[in-house]
Amino acid sequence: MRRKAFLTLTTLVLVQLFTATIAWATDYYVSRTGSDVAGDGSRERPWFTVTHADRSKKLQPGDTIHVAPGTYTGPWRTWSTSGSAAAPITYISNQKWGAVLKGESGSVWSNKADYIRIIGFQIVGNATGHSLNGIYTQGSHTVIQGNWVHGVLNGPYSTTTCNTVGGAGIHLDGPYAQVIGNYVDNNGPHDASGNPAYCNYVHGIYFLQPGGVAANNISFNNSGWGIQMWHFASNEVINNNTIFNNGVGCIVVGASGGATNDHTVVDNNICYKTHRGIGERGTYGPGQYATGTHNIYSNNLLYQNSTYEISLQTGTASDTVSADPQFVKYTGDSSGDYHLSSSSPAIDAGLPSDTIPGSRTVGFITRDFHGVARPQGCCFDLGADEYVF
Repeated sequence: MRRKAFLTLTTLVLVQLFTATIAWATDYYVSRTGSDVAGDGSRERPWFTVTHADRSKKLQPGDTIHVAPGTYTGPWRTWSTSGSAAAPITYISNQKWGAVLKGESGSVWSNKADYIRIIGFQIVGNATGHSLNGIYTQGSHTVIQGNWVHGVLNGPYSTTTCNTVGGAGIHLDGPYAQVIGNYVDNNGPHDASGNPAYCNYVHGIYFLQPGGVAANNISFNNSGWGIQMWHFASNEVINNNTIFNNGVGCIVVGASGGATNDHTVVDNNICYKTHRGIGERGTYGPGQYATGTHNIYSNNLLYQNSTYEISLQTGTASDTVSADPQFVKYTGDSSGDYHLSSSSPAIDAGLPSDTIPGSRTVGFITRDFHGVARPQGCCFDLGADEYVF
């Protein structure tokens, strides 16, 4: 079970591959057939819950917890044991979306530890649970990658499913979070036909703190925004996401409580058939905005967003594409195929990096939602999927 010598963990981060070399790391196991009483976390005697793994006092930075396929009942909590910058702790579903965690109330998976990676799970919310999130983190440097998060508060519209307490599929209340390649849908109340109701409190992906990244996500059929930045969000990088059919809008950049959202990059995204496209929001008085002058919005495809395509207070937009993205099969729900067709205007229309005026240059991840290398042509494509010639 203990792996000696050198284990190399490779995680995609903005500009380059982050490689950590760990002299000692341990594999632990969680299974539906395991036990939190008799198990020791080994392959032969697995634990029953991730919560117990976190509390076991066995975990060390660099360890990996493998979760077997099956349906588990939440909540799971990883509050006790943190990784480190050089050696994060990884929780991974052995089969992508095969480990299914269903919520009852509160957050389905709640994390307070730092340097934690949550990879490949299916997270299913409760239709009527109060203040429910799919994955919620207060930890610093959380990586949430390759998960399917759906069904949070998605019952009929009511004061329970839409209230000021709010919620999200992925709720990021810790700094420097990375949300990479997730499939986030059907969160928030819906009408009788299954369409998202207008509810500005339940979002697909929700940043509350600075320094985050959202890349290669597919976020749709959520009743709020596909991606929301509010409260103390700033210095975020939002690139190559495919967002459509959300009740309130596609992407909103804002802040509250006296904070200013500035130096945020929103590039290479597709916003299609939402109520609003990309917007900056938040004011503190006449001419006093909650957004700064260094936010940039480059090479986004915005089409058929009913209220506006883009509405900025202080930021700068450039090279916006106003055309049908031409998905292979658009249905507005999970039965569609949101790869780009061969004639899509999103092909080769993106940037590999962008420079914030007076600040830093940000490079974008060189793999798409499915792990395909970018670019396949001359340039990055827009949205989560790179077209393969």
